[in-house]
Amino acid sequence: MIKEVIFDFDGTIADSFMTIMSLFDKHKKDLGIEDFSEKEIKIYRNEGVLELIKKKKISIFKVSKVISKLRDESNELIASVKPCNGIINLLEKLKEKGLVLGVMSTNGEKTINKFLENNKIEVFDYVIGQGGLFGKDKIIKGILKKRKLKSDEVLYVGDEVRDIEACRKLGIKMAAVTWGFSSKKLLEKSRPDFLVDKAEEILKLV
Repeated sequence: MIKEVIFDFDGTIADSFMTIMSLFDKHKKDLGIEDFSEKEIKIYRNEGVLELIKKKKISIFKVSKVISKLRDESNELIASVKPCNGIINLLEKLKEKGLVLGVMSTNGEKTINKFLENNKIEVFDYVIGQGGLFGKDKIIKGILKKRKLKSDEVLYVGDEVRDIEACRKLGIKMAAVTWGFSSKKLLEKSRPDFLVDKAEEILKLV
């Protein structure tokens, strides 16, 4: 029985894709590439971040440095980011069902909390923002241990292949949303437990 729903932040709750992409474009020289245009965005959406890094021959070390900058700068831009379509209504209905709701993101907690405050979203029981581009499974595992949860008591909602892979490692059911960073085609290829086109569909999963 599902007791808790853990949400990814960027691309799942916050419609921040173009904001994040603009920051990557701003720091393209730090990544060691000359261009970060529609071509790169298409690779990101349709093939995934690892394939983008491979094709553009970007150093993982450089990616880690840029991620740190993005985390700081996204806090300044978060005021212009809006919630994804239907997400607030979904969150309120999940809360009415008595579910515990959490946010787990590689974005910073300060940015996430600022977004939630700006949009008057007061349903989350906890917010965890830490880590880099990889290793989400370790963060989720830490949540399970701290909250004394079994894998079948959690539903994770995210928008990227790395979310699917992290949940698969831990045996957690995962709902992949198609309105975020990864294309529907890429998500389908990665075989999530559930593929969701509209926020309201998640209600049926709990």
